[in-house]
Amino acid sequence: MHPKLTPVQSSNIEGVWYSARKGLLLVAFNNGKTYSYSGVTQDTHDAFMQSPSKGQYLNREIKQNHQASLLSDEEVGAIVASSFRTMADLPRRHQVLSLLL
Repeated sequence: MHPKLTPVQSSNIEGVWYSARKGLLLVAFNNGKTYSYSGVTQDTHDAFMQSPSKGQYLNREIKQNHQASLLSDEEVGAIVASSFRTMADLPRRHQVLSLLL
């Protein structure tokens, strides 16, 4: 799982990442595969994260209504990295490191 993904309590899902700006949800599964789901609203993401069963919510609400794509580890890294549009969007430690380089 990419380190920027948020770990979740689930028997099948290892972690998630979401971009409201892109409407893109990444879901990393315990089997090592990561899928992207496009057109996911903030409300859907919030309900997913609050659901007591992430797997059931994913199957019932997200997989049924959003296009999925299997991603390679390199694609996951590129998507997550592209979410930082400006220096201010970077985590503080990356801002400091970039100033030192």
